Amino acid sequence: LRRAHQPAIVFTEYRDTVRRLAAGLADLHPIELHGGLTGSERRRALRDFREGDAGLLLATDAASEGLNLQHRCRLVVNLEVPWTPTRLEQRIGRVDRFGQSGRVHAVQLVAAGSGEEAIASRLFDRMRVSSQRFMQPLRQRSATLAIALAETEAERLRYARALLGAEPERVPVDRPVLAFARAHGTSRHCTWAFRLPVVDEDGHFVFE
Repeated sequence: LRRAHQPAIVFTEYRDTVRRLAAGLADLHPIELHGGLTGSERRRALRDFREGDAGLLLATDAASEGLNLQHRCRLVVNLEVPWTPTRLEQRIGRVDRFGQSGRVHAVQLVAAGSGEEAIASRLFDRMRVSSQRFMQPLRQRSATLAIALAETEAERLRYARALLGAEPERVPVDRPVLAFARAHGTSRHCTWAFRLPVVDEDGHFVFE
């Protein structure tokens, strides 16, 4: 956190851990956010983090939902890896959301050689499977949509070419066109010709 030189959020599951972290990182002037705070205290803590000089928010999962912190920071540290992929996504989602202008970095700290290592392994396996199951239908839908759009564009081009091939030779566009048509008798009638480009709903030129 000291090397990062940027605002960050550290998530932990327990309120006691938040307090211990706050004591160990006192020189970073952290702000605490957990379920033991009143509503007004939580609002004040969030306001101080968003608008004040504090660059570190220490939070339990009480802050993992409904908070928009993407304009303040892009670094999330998970001191304990949560049990479910959903909870992990909720934590990271506090900064990885619409309006975020930088690349989001999420760090998961796992104690080597502990039971937490096995939990983290299962968690990341579940996340990978979930991602694959979600992305595969999405890729299939994207491919189907791309084919449909390509077919529509090909039909438009066929239609445009047919119209262009059937039209007479175009008149010069560097001067106005004025033609006289002889009618019955000796009176003259003036006929104006206007150049009119026709485009489809997507703005593509069709004919003129």
